[in-house]
Amino acid sequence: MKSALSSSNGLRRRGAPLLAVLLAVAVPALAEAPQAPEPAFYWGLSAGFASMDINNSHFGRGLIWPLPTPQIPLASYKADVARTEYYAAPKVGFNWDLQDRGTLFGEVRAVASRTVGDGDTWNLTANDPSFSNIDALYLGWRSPASAKYKWEVTVGPQNYVLGDGMVLMDGDNEAGRKGIYWSDPRQAWKNAFVVKFDTAPIHIELFNLQCDHDYYPDAAGNPIGGNLGDNILGANVELRGARKGLAGLSYFHINQSDLPTRVGMSVANVHARVRPFDTQPTLELAGEYDAERNGSLVDAKAWFAEAKYTVLMPYYPTLGYRYSVFSGAKSPTGNEGWDSLHNGATSQGFGYWYQGIVVGTYETLLSNLDTHFVNLTVAPPALPGSWVKLLFYDFLFDQKATGGLFPVSGAPVSSSRFATEWDLMLGYSPTKLYDVMFIFGRATPGQGGIERNQGFDKPETMVQFTVFFHR
Repeated sequence: MKSALSSSNGLRRRGAPLLAVLLAVAVPALAEAPQAPEPAFYWGLSAGFASMDINNSHFGRGLIWPLPTPQIPLASYKADVARTEYYAAPKVGFNWDLQDRGTLFGEVRAVASRTVGDGDTWNLTANDPSFSNIDALYLGWRSPASAKYKWEVTVGPQNYVLGDGMVLMDGDNEAGRKGIYWSDPRQAWKNAFVVKFDTAPIHIELFNLQCDHDYYPDAAGNPIGGNLGDNILGANVELRGARKGLAGLSYFHINQSDLPTRVGMSVANVHARVRPFDTQPTLELAGEYDAERNGSLVDAKAWFAEAKYTVLMPYYPTLGYRYSVFSGAKSPTGNEGWDSLHNGATSQGFGYWYQGIVVGTYETLLSNLDTHFVNLTVAPPALPGSWVKLLFYDFLFDQKATGGLFPVSGAPVSSSRFATEWDLMLGYSPTKLYDVMFIFGRATPGQGGIERNQGFDKPETMVQFTVFFHR
């Protein structure tokens, strides 16, 4: 029997560097900016600090995992928790120009991180864990800039993002042994081989990605989250235009995993992000459809449709709306439940793909979930480098029949209303070196969310202060 946490395959959601948020706020570029020559050798350092207080975690239930026992009754669980995460990540790299034979390049990046305090609300980062390791270590070659057909080949631990990161983005789930839940300094795939080919407007990627076997188990020792040892082989083909955006198709196959339902799984994907109208260059439309298949074990789908518009006036208000669907199983024994795989935060900014500072970060994965998402961003001219985001989410269960989490995962609920959430974010980036952010989030459970959490119905709030440094 699956545990109550069996669907929480890495139940954390990531915070993106503030640069990503600013890129999402900015007016879409009409043409790609020219790239400056890369230095022969370079070094860099990124660091982060995040302190957060959560009140009425899981709508007042408190700690989710482990399950209550006669020795540890539910009444003893702490509902108000606070923690601080911090990390430092130095890197060094090189670019060796071989003239008409292309460029050799490589990079090594290390990360040291620690969490102190109560840990997260799933008890994955309790007891002040710390961890240090090599995150990225890769070598690569790219063809000369003057070549008609451009190639790039990289091998070794490295980052890789497919499309908008809805299914493949983060190769290292750090909750658990590596002990950091929100800041997400490690994203590289443990082993990766990536080939990229460009001949405008066609872009092709072939990839073999692998994450390690650093998973966290349920009470019986079965893997339920973390890095599940997935080995992924796939391809992505896109049409790219400097002005119009891109559209693409992708396919990948998982031939190895610690999770039985993933062994043999295939995923097909179609995605697009375009600015279709020359007369409205700040109107952006996007969408994606994914299908997961694995014989009788998995038959699931996920998709989203989005529109975003920036008004060229003081404060540069950007208004966006997205509707997303992640299928749920139609019965406790059904195979339609979406597996969220390796999604993560991308350059599109907050809301991709952890959907909510409270609910998407601490309450649920992207599975059995339909979401209305409305967002407004403004950049006050009185304080250059500042921005304000107001987010609203309306979360619904895709299938009421399997909306419950307790006492048995997949139990039915009487209402599809999971929760609503309001988030306020205040950001300030006075220089390119650091970003400061204040976050307030408040989620209120609907009737289905109350039943999911055994009748607990209190609004859940979170206050967070974050600083990122990047050089």
